Amino acid sequence: MSKAVHWLIKIEITEENLLSFKELMADMIASTQTEPGTLAYEWSFDDTGLLCCIYERYIDVVAAKIHLNNFGQFAERLTGACKSIDMTAMGNLDDEIKSMLVGLSPTLATHQAGFDRCVTNI
Repeated sequence: MSKAVHWLIKIEITEENLLSFKELMADMIASTQTEPGTLAYEWSFDDTGLLCCIYERYIDVVAAKIHLNNFGQFAERLTGACKSIDMTAMGNLDDEIKSMLVGLSPTLATHQAGFDRCVTNI
Protein backbone atom coordinates (compact mmCIF):
# COMPACT_ATOMS: atom_id res chain seq x y z
CA MET A 1 0.00 0.00 0.00
CA SER A 2 1.24 3.47 -0.87
CA LYS A 3 2.32 5.79 1.91
CA ALA A 4 1.83 8.81 -0.37
CA VAL A 5 -0.37 11.72 0.62
CA HIS A 6 -1.88 13.86 -2.09
CA TRP A 7 -4.52 16.46 -2.66
CA LEU A 8 -6.30 18.39 -5.32
CA ILE A 9 -7.14 22.01 -4.66
CA LYS A 10 -9.50 24.02 -6.88
CA ILE A 11 -9.26 27.76 -6.45
CA GLU A 12 -11.50 30.42 -7.95
CA ILE A 13 -9.58 33.64 -8.45
CA THR A 14 -11.08 37.07 -8.84
CA GLU A 15 -9.97 38.97 -11.96
CA GLU A 16 -8.59 41.85 -9.93
CA ASN A 17 -6.36 39.40 -8.01
CA LEU A 18 -5.11 37.35 -10.95
CA LEU A 19 -1.73 39.07 -11.24
CA SER A 20 -0.99 38.83 -7.51
CA PHE A 21 -2.17 35.20 -7.55
CA LYS A 22 0.30 34.34 -10.32
CA GLU A 23 3.10 36.09 -8.41
CA LEU A 24 2.14 34.03 -5.37
CA MET A 25 2.15 30.88 -7.52
CA ALA A 26 5.76 31.55 -8.58
CA ASP A 27 6.81 32.15 -4.95
CA MET A 28 5.10 28.98 -3.73
CA ILE A 29 6.58 26.83 -6.49
CA ALA A 30 10.08 28.15 -5.77
CA SER A 31 9.67 27.41 -2.07
CA THR A 32 8.19 23.95 -2.61
CA GLN A 33 10.96 22.90 -5.00
CA THR A 34 13.32 22.81 -2.01
CA GLU A 35 11.21 20.14 -0.26
CA PRO A 36 12.72 16.72 -1.11
CA GLY A 37 9.58 14.76 -0.16
CA THR A 38 7.40 16.65 -2.63
CA LEU A 39 6.82 14.38 -5.63
CA ALA A 40 4.41 16.54 -7.65
CA TYR A 41 3.37 20.17 -7.40
CA GLU A 42 1.44 21.12 -10.52
CA TRP A 43 -0.67 24.22 -11.16
CA SER A 44 -3.17 24.22 -14.04
CA PHE A 45 -5.70 26.83 -15.18
CA ASP A 46 -8.97 26.50 -17.07
CA ASP A 47 -9.68 28.45 -20.27
CA THR A 48 -10.92 31.49 -18.35
CA GLY A 49 -7.70 31.69 -16.34
CA LEU A 50 -9.78 32.19 -13.20
CA LEU A 51 -9.97 28.58 -12.00
CA CYS A 52 -6.70 27.07 -10.83
CA CYS A 53 -6.32 23.38 -10.01
CA ILE A 54 -3.29 22.44 -7.94
CA TYR A 55 -2.22 18.81 -7.66
CA GLU A 56 0.20 18.04 -4.84
CA ARG A 57 1.73 14.67 -3.99
CA TYR A 58 4.06 13.86 -1.12
CA ILE A 59 6.08 10.72 -0.50
CA ASP A 60 4.48 10.32 2.93
CA VAL A 61 2.65 12.14 5.69
CA VAL A 62 5.91 13.52 7.11
CA ALA A 63 6.72 15.25 3.81
CA ALA A 64 3.16 16.62 3.61
CA LYS A 65 3.51 18.09 7.11
CA ILE A 66 6.80 19.74 6.14
CA HIS A 67 5.04 21.33 3.19
CA LEU A 68 2.12 22.52 5.28
CA ASN A 69 4.49 24.11 7.77
CA ASN A 70 6.22 25.94 4.91
CA PHE A 71 2.84 26.90 3.42
CA GLY A 72 2.06 28.98 6.50
CA GLN A 73 4.09 31.89 5.13
CA PHE A 74 1.81 32.01 2.06
CA ALA A 75 -1.60 31.23 3.56
CA GLU A 76 -2.79 34.81 4.02
CA ARG A 77 -1.77 35.83 0.51
CA LEU A 78 -3.53 32.80 -0.95
CA THR A 79 -6.82 33.27 0.84
CA GLY A 80 -6.75 37.00 0.06
CA ALA A 81 -6.47 36.38 -3.68
CA CYS A 82 -9.22 33.75 -3.89
CA LYS A 83 -12.95 33.78 -4.26
CA SER A 84 -13.23 30.17 -3.07
CA ILE A 85 -11.07 27.15 -2.30
CA ASP A 86 -12.18 23.51 -2.59
CA MET A 87 -9.81 20.80 -1.42
CA THR A 88 -9.84 17.02 -1.43
CA ALA A 89 -7.05 15.35 0.56
CA MET A 90 -6.30 11.69 -0.10
CA GLY A 91 -4.05 8.99 1.29
CA ASN A 92 -3.19 7.71 4.73
CA LEU A 93 -3.89 10.89 6.65
CA ASP A 94 -3.15 10.90 10.36
CA ASP A 95 -4.96 13.03 12.93
CA GLU A 96 -2.19 15.63 13.01
CA ILE A 97 -2.34 16.32 9.27
CA LYS A 98 -6.13 16.38 9.38
CA SER A 99 -5.95 19.09 12.04
CA MET A 100 -3.36 21.01 9.98
CA LEU A 101 -5.78 21.03 7.03
CA VAL A 102 -8.91 21.95 8.98
CA GLY A 103 -8.75 25.64 8.01
CA LEU A 104 -9.23 24.66 4.35
CA SER A 105 -12.29 22.51 5.19
CA PRO A 106 -11.13 19.65 2.97
CA THR A 107 -12.98 16.56 1.92
CA LEU A 108 -10.90 13.73 3.40
CA ALA A 109 -10.52 10.43 1.57
CA THR A 110 -8.57 7.55 3.12
CA HIS A 111 -6.78 5.15 0.81
CA GLN A 112 -8.67 1.87 0.54
CA ALA A 113 -7.39 0.00 -2.51
CA GLY A 114 -5.41 0.26 -5.70
CA PHE A 115 -1.75 0.65 -6.56
CA ASP A 116 0.90 3.31 -7.05
CA ARG A 117 3.55 3.10 -9.76
CA CYS A 118 4.72 6.66 -9.19
CA VAL A 119 6.70 6.13 -6.00
CA THR A 120 9.63 3.76 -5.79
CA ASN A 121 12.22 3.55 -3.06
CA ILE A 122 13.33 7.18 -3.03
